[in-house]
Amino acid sequence: MAAYVGTFMKRVAALVIAGLVLAPIAHAQTACKEVGRISASGLYRFDSIKGARATDEPEDELYESNASLFGHEDCLIDQYFEPVHACTWEFDTEASLMAAYNEKAEAIAPCLAGWEKQELLVSDPAEAGYRTLAGVGYLGADVYEMVVWAIIADFDPGRKIGRYRLVIEATDYT
Repeated sequence: MAAYVGTFMKRVAALVIAGLVLAPIAHAQTACKEVGRISASGLYRFDSIKGARATDEPEDELYESNASLFGHEDCLIDQYFEPVHACTWEFDTEASLMAAYNEKAEAIAPCLAGWEKQELLVSDPAEAGYRTLAGVGYLGADVYEMVVWAIIADFDPGRKIGRYRLVIEATDYT
């Protein structure tokens, strides 16, 4: 009986370890599917994923998105100037913002392999007011040369809610 329990525990441990190893891979595959869909739509002003108007203001060209990132359903498309698809998350602390930034930036990076990666300028920590805490951009490659992705973690003490914010956006510069 002890041998059976020992073998059983080894199998359970192996399954747990395999799950921990494969979870980030599955997360990255899902992210890449979403990034690919948004990038492809970005070649055409995001029209294929454009939903209903997000505001009642006639001068706004802000629409709900039918695409999500990381399961986030509140993404928007702004078609006023250069079309932008953006998903925004709000956090209570800098630590939780930076953890989400690192996780999502790591998951998106393999999706944009071959694109030119550029670190975005971050603000001096001593600055007051709005600050960019971290950021990375990807300039499109091949057929996507006119699409640019940005992942930005910022802080704005002027925002009453969501002073710590993560924005992941794709811009169509065609």
